Amino acid sequence: MSGRGGGGGEEFSYRVSLTPLIAAAQKNIEASLEASEEERGGLAARFGIVALERFKIHARLSAGPQRDWFRLVGEIEATPVQNCVVTLEPVTGEIRTGFDLVLVPEDQNEDISPEGPDFEYYRDQEVDIGEVATVELALALDPYPRKPDAELDDAGSAGKGVAVLSETEYQSAQRNDRRAPFAALAELRKKE
Repeated sequence: MSGRGGGGGEEFSYRVSLTPLIAAAQKNIEASLEASEEERGGLAARFGIVALERFKIHARLSAGPQRDWFRLVGEIEATPVQNCVVTLEPVTGEIRTGFDLVLVPEDQNEDISPEGPDFEYYRDQEVDIGEVATVELALALDPYPRKPDAELDDAGSAGKGVAVLSETEYQSAQRNDRRAPFAALAELRKKE
């Protein structure tokens, strides 16, 4: 049994029962999902990005290396829109990456080696493939998105309160900040 909703991260949840694999009724469980516009909006808000124009996953569950362990192999495709770190203008990126995880019961952590494969916990004989894929997307997002033609000189001309200071300007600002804490307030009172 599988379906949407009820997961840890409600933005894009798709819970899959591991019971068919546990009972050996199936060798694999495959799932292909695409996030709706509403789900992509929730994920964009969760990640603090401008938008998520596309988010697809394809995943396959199978038996793992030990009893009650499972393997989750998948691929995500996404089109995130993030703000350029230089100009703050929107930058559209493309992500296509795979993942290969071992799923272990959350009460069985003593057998997990830090040198071993990447793993994720499951409970109640089910895994939230949507949430696993969402975490993989978060790891794949560019932490410093930048427009291809963006130059640091563009930051001052962006007109959005961003300015690049020269070394002299920076040192001067540092000296001015060392004034008495209420000096700026005193200057404001003088203007009244």
